[in-house]
Amino acid sequence: MKMLRNRTAMPLRIHLPASKVLHLGPGRTGRVSDDALNHPSVARLLRDGALVLEEEAGSNGAPASTGHALPHGAEHGHDPVKVVHTTGDR
Repeated sequence: MKMLRNRTAMPLRIHLPASKVLHLGPGRTGRVSDDALNHPSVARLLRDGALVLEEEAGSNGAPASTGHALPHGAEHGHDPVKVVHTTGDR
């Protein structure tokens, strides 16, 4: 597996083999198979500099570089509401 990083300021929609699509936000990384690097759309984006090939995943499947990992709760905006509000006539 290879890691690809989006270097543009816009989200990318990358067409992969077997009719799959990889959506990468600005500065985000995604894992693709070794065969996907030879696909015309990926090869063109790599050649143009929009995508960069990063270090391979480690032996346990985790990325070799950690980058700036966020705690699980901090990656999707606000915390979910934990109070159930009643509605209707009581």
